[in-house]
Amino acid sequence: MSDNHLSILEDAQNALAQSGRVIEALKGAIAAMKPNADLGAAIVSSGKVYEVREAAKELSIQIAPGKYLGPSQLYAFLRSTWMIMKRRDPRTHWDYHAPKQEHVDAGRMKLEERMSNAETEDGSMIVNRMTIITPKGLVYIREKITKAIEEGAIYGLIGG
Repeated sequence: MSDNHLSILEDAQNALAQSGRVIEALKGAIAAMKPNADLGAAIVSSGKVYEVREAAKELSIQIAPGKYLGPSQLYAFLRSTWMIMKRRDPRTHWDYHAPKQEHVDAGRMKLEERMSNAETEDGSMIVNRMTIITPKGLVYIREKITKAIEEGAIYGLIGG
């Protein structure tokens, strides 16, 4: 064999060895991510829904060393990214948050109404409205927050 052929063969063997190392590294990364993927799949398949306060705990997103996204910051993020809007009940004049229709249609959020034990001055029952986040919504919100953190825009969106 000529020196040129030997050189090509040696380059191919080096590339093959390097590919093997890359494949092993990727297998290790996949194995490290598998528990999170399994957890995510379990959450999505469970069908459980979350109030914003519960969603903040479930997301457990670290926005700075030792600082995690809490319910107030999650509400601020959802408002500033136009996923929810602040509304006022015309009867009770209480504020509530309503998800944008596109997120309701996509199955990421819904508006839930719950009867309260309290009554208005005229004796009618009070209806509390709250934004509910679905597992699909958790995945969507996590992606949006992660992107905002990577872009360095998170504090502008949560008011911090």
